[in-house]
Amino acid sequence: MCFIISLPLIYKPTSSYSVDFCIFELPLYKSYKMKKGTLPSGTNRKRWIERLPEEVYQNLKPKDKENLHKFHDYSKHRESKLLTIKNLRTKIKDLKEEIKLLDEKEESNYIKVQFLHNTYGCRIDLTRQEKKSKSLKNDTHTYGGTLGFDGTVGSQPYTYSKTYIKKTYKGEKLVPHYVYHGKIISKSLEKSKTCYFQEEKRLIQTIKELSGTDLSKSKNPMEGIKKVLIPLYKDYIIHLMVKMGSDKFEGFSVKFPDFIKWCKKIKKN
Repeated sequence: MCFIISLPLIYKPTSSYSVDFCIFELPLYKSYKMKKGTLPSGTNRKRWIERLPEEVYQNLKPKDKENLHKFHDYSKHRESKLLTIKNLRTKIKDLKEEIKLLDEKEESNYIKVQFLHNTYGCRIDLTRQEKKSKSLKNDTHTYGGTLGFDGTVGSQPYTYSKTYIKKTYKGEKLVPHYVYHGKIISKSLEKSKTCYFQEEKRLIQTIKELSGTDLSKSKNPMEGIKKVLIPLYKDYIIHLMVKMGSDKFEGFSVKFPDFIKWCKKIKKN
């Protein structure tokens, strides 16, 4: 094997300059070795330069040497990054298999502890309703004959009834009365459960006895009742659901007086 190069051969005749080329055959020296490692082999590279013979390399211009070193360094780093990507792909594949196994284990244990989320994640909605039964009055009058379409009175008796809202009672002006209900909502229940609390004034007094909070002068009593009462009532409902189980609690009738007794018992302890 030989390394072939062509060099211009210039000579100067008497009349004019002429240029010709002469071909030399040089022996192919062993490839030099880079101190920082070797490049990976492969023919599918977009950019590939075979290593130069040592003597050729030593005779390169300084700038060419610098560029060749940079190319080798960039190629080495590039191959290192590609190898990292390959390793990461293998790692990602292994992690996906581990996730599949963990999914199965998580699902089997979720079924066992799902009731905890449903129980402790229950919600209590508070509703305020105006009580109108005492503010309504029915006036009923019975006449001796039937009232025809033309306004005439017949022989058969008929009854005339009218309902209206009373504004006073025994000379005193009537004020609206409100009652409160609690709605228990949980994924453990097929449908929500409703519990009657108390009339507003009585409920405010109960809250004062249980927590010491006085809401009698509150401009927005519903917000105060919601803030103080609902956390206590939720603790009571969770206590019942854990103690009884969701199936038994489903048919249990929740009563507000039982809640008051439970709160007083807890307060003493």
